[in-house]
Amino acid sequence: MTTNSVEAFLVSLSNELGVEIIGVKFKNEASEGLEIRFKGLEAKRSFYFEVTRGWHATLVQVKPDIFAREVIEYLSDQLILNAEAVYKLLEENESSHSTHRIRIDGSELAKDFDDRGVDKANLIIECDVLSDSSALGFGLVNDQEQACISILIRLVLSLLPVTAGYFVSPDEVIGYPEGSRIQVNVNKYERDPRNRETAIELHGHDCWACGFNFQEFYGPLGYGYVVIHHTTPLSQLGPDYALDPQNDLIPLCANCHAIVHRSNPPLSLEDLRALITSLSRGSG
Repeated sequence: MTTNSVEAFLVSLSNELGVEIIGVKFKNEASEGLEIRFKGLEAKRSFYFEVTRGWHATLVQVKPDIFAREVIEYLSDQLILNAEAVYKLLEENESSHSTHRIRIDGSELAKDFDDRGVDKANLIIECDVLSDSSALGFGLVNDQEQACISILIRLVLSLLPVTAGYFVSPDEVIGYPEGSRIQVNVNKYERDPRNRETAIELHGHDCWACGFNFQEFYGPLGYGYVVIHHTTPLSQLGPDYALDPQNDLIPLCANCHAIVHRSNPPLSLEDLRALITSLSRGSG
């Protein structure tokens, strides 16, 4: 069983999902563990993921903030509307967790869920994974824990009304964590949503390498999503560089973008297309 530091895991997950994720270790009289949040959600009015260690299991739960009623009700509505997609996601990733529970006002979520008279602010979303050993208290997560945390974050993220400017890409990450607080920092001009929006207006939502389109494949859950890749790495840009969305930014699917950055320097679009073509011919 392999382990990673919580810091490295969250940075990697942020890169993969294209959102900023922060994590804080906590310890109180009852337990100790990890609190994970999407950066940008309103403090005290949203939610977080709590990761704690129990008897031979690690539990991941969605926890509401003190004034989070509206957000939790929204999540409940989205779960009901997208119940089929939610369970499909869980079924396709059943190896990532041992059990999962999604209950609204005490009733298990179902495709034909009747929400009449239901208190939608009473929501439970959680999953756990059986694991004989864990080093969570030392700031480490094993591969089983990483998979369990990832699937719950993916599930909730699929329900959020994320705007185009909220997404970030792996090559936008320029900072690493310090201490127990885990933070993914982005360059100030990369964070400007106008650059991303302009690039999408110019280039569309199809991956320029393989042609994948998230909305065509995933339906409404994939609407507006694509990773915007920098053709020139940020490390090679000066502080006063004026970003040109026409030539500096291109859309890629998450898989192609991850592969691009498996190489140092990153693969060019031409090299990636050539790789895809050669592999396609070989499989044919």
